[in-house]
Amino acid sequence: TVASMRKSSHCPQIVIFMYDITSSESFHSVATWVNTFHLNRKSSTPTYVALVANKCDMEHQRVVTLERHGKLAQSLQLHGFPVSARTGDNVSVPDLLISFHFSMLSDETFY
Repeated sequence: TVASMRKSSHCPQIVIFMYDITSSESFHSVATWVNTFHLNRKSSTPTYVALVANKCDMEHQRVVTLERHGKLAQSLQLHGFPVSARTGDNVSVPDLLISFHFSMLSDETFY
């Protein structure tokens, strides 16, 4: 949460911003979450930051298009992933990519 980001005394190595594709409100909150994270960073330690679109199993209730997701991820310089926590679809993909990026220490994927 935003409050816990402000209170945190450490700098995480991985931050995942997850929103609900069936909720415009959660999608519109992402930019605030990312900005709050950057404003409250207490270290220059590289951090992998990802944007995860959850509830992809609920396509019939989707209000956030893949195009909007992609544009937001690009504008915030995040890697974006669609997942379904309920069904497990693509849940391992972000984990694998995060591990890969940590091993490569690519400057363009870290903040």
